Amino acid sequence: GAVLLGIACFILAGELTLPVLTYFALLLFAVVGVSVASLYATKRGASVTRSLSTDVATVGRESTVTVSAGIRSALPLPPGAWSDGLPKALAGQAQGTFPALSSGLRGGESFVELAYPVTGVRRGVHAIGPLTITSSDPFGFARRRLVIGERTPVTIVPSITDLPPLSSAAGE
Repeated sequence: GAVLLGIACFILAGELTLPVLTYFALLLFAVVGVSVASLYATKRGASVTRSLSTDVATVGRESTVTVSAGIRSALPLPPGAWSDGLPKALAGQAQGTFPALSSGLRGGESFVELAYPVTGVRRGVHAIGPLTITSSDPFGFARRRLVIGERTPVTIVPSITDLPPLSSAAGE
């Protein structure tokens, strides 16, 4: 929208002989260019590790998935949204708000801990991931989606059901 408005202002500036519209069009082009450049200069490297609160997930019981994301970037990363790919065998809300990160010019990696509950629906070995981070520039002109990390296998075992005692049977 901003680029189309800039093109329209640039055309109208020539037709109406208003140099102010030319300056406004150039300003719009510059802001959109800086917005796109700020998003694509942020990511240098990323690592993702996942862990479950229990050794294995159980059908019908809730477990907590903890995701540790380490991101190195030259510029500060603006806040955005995150989502983690869940298979149909796990039910849960694997999404939320991703916090803003400082720049990594000092050579360090910024770590973010994300956690969400999941419930096993179907037994078997399934994979969680990858982690998707969607961020927008400060002006709201451009958006970038980063897909980081590998898929993590998760084993879902059948539920354990306690049987009632057999008191009426012989030889109890």
